[in-house]
Amino acid sequence: MSKTLLDLTINELLDKFGAGKHKPGSGSASAMLGLISCKMTQTVIKLTIKKPKYKSFKSRFEEIKNSIQQGIENDLKNALNEDSIQFDKVYKARVERDKESDFSKKIELEDVAFDELRLSTDCGKLYTIN
Repeated sequence: MSKTLLDLTINELLDKFGAGKHKPGSGSASAMLGLISCKMTQTVIKLTIKKPKYKSFKSRFEEIKNSIQQGIENDLKNALNEDSIQFDKVYKARVERDKESDFSKKIELEDVAFDELRLSTDCGKLYTIN
């Protein structure tokens, strides 16, 4: 079983982002930034609820923290990997299309590449936080 992006060390992941390849790309990077934001928000909540003046807000802060951990964070983790997998399909379809010399086959492969791109952009919509 191959490693997912989340299984990599931070240095390995950064190297992948900076490798000059098509994946991981901007969708995966956006999901990673969202995950960092989730963790920072959880830290702020944990520090805030320790302060006596915010005692009356503790249960609401706990709800928010749980919502982040159990919902948003999981969605972003899925998006981080799924974006990379789906955009790889787009890239491969484009390479196949560009190699084709027969015009009618090239048009068919253009449709395949476009369909994969549509799925790739729709993949991002699946993880849009409302």
